[in-house]
Amino acid sequence: MRPGRPLTLILFLLLIPAAAFAQLRIVGAGPEGEIQTLEQANEVRVAFSEPMIVLGKIPQPLRPEFFHLSPEVPGEFRWSGTTTLIFRPDARALRYATRYEVRIDPAARSIHGSTLAEPYAFNFTTPTIRLERTEWYAKENGAVVFGLRFNQPIDARALLRHVEMALEPGSGTRRLAIVHPADGAVYLLDPTLRREFQTVALRASADGPVRTLVWSVDGSRVAASASSRAFDLPLTPGEHRIEVRDDRGSRDAVTIRVR
Repeated sequence: MRPGRPLTLILFLLLIPAAAFAQLRIVGAGPEGEIQTLEQANEVRVAFSEPMIVLGKIPQPLRPEFFHLSPEVPGEFRWSGTTTLIFRPDARALRYATRYEVRIDPAARSIHGSTLAEPYAFNFTTPTIRLERTEWYAKENGAVVFGLRFNQPIDARALLRHVEMALEPGSGTRRLAIVHPADGAVYLLDPTLRREFQTVALRASADGPVRTLVWSVDGSRVAASASSRAFDLPLTPGEHRIEVRDDRGSRDAVTIRVR
């Protein structure tokens, strides 16, 4: 070996960028787990530890071969900066109650040539069917109407095969009953609406003539109305006990939750 060659080798190694020895990593990805709304999956993001593209040299159309989504969903890709890949599903492409698997192949390569040591995977599940509210009321002709509100569109005919109704023991002797809201009902406040437009109708039925109903919430009187009229109660966060009393001394109560 000629004199000076070891020094030349050392200098050459020092000139190699540190990123060439680094292992490409994924430092963030989402969404993950069960999401509450489809909108939470409007963007599927994968953030890498190193730049993956050179600004101004992004191929169009963008189709990263290392990104896989199962079941497949139509959509488009874009880069946020040089390290974060974003996939935006087409409108109404995601299905409810579905588990989606995202897989990033080791073929993903940074601009420095670094690759993943192994495949990276995560998953998310779109909203499963959830009963959000139940309500019922009696018509003047004696017919009873029941309402079930779900968090997503439901096939009513398929649902009816799974619905059972039963009369609670002793419920037929109640003289006064709150028919809306249902006991245990949960209401979700809409941050896009003004509070004065977010109310729940209080209704009660009696098995005989009643002139006046007195409504109380959490022990405080809030209204007195004719038995045939509903009272709109503004929704406020928390758990609330709603009680009604008539001029015969009968009473009933329910508890609701507002989030």
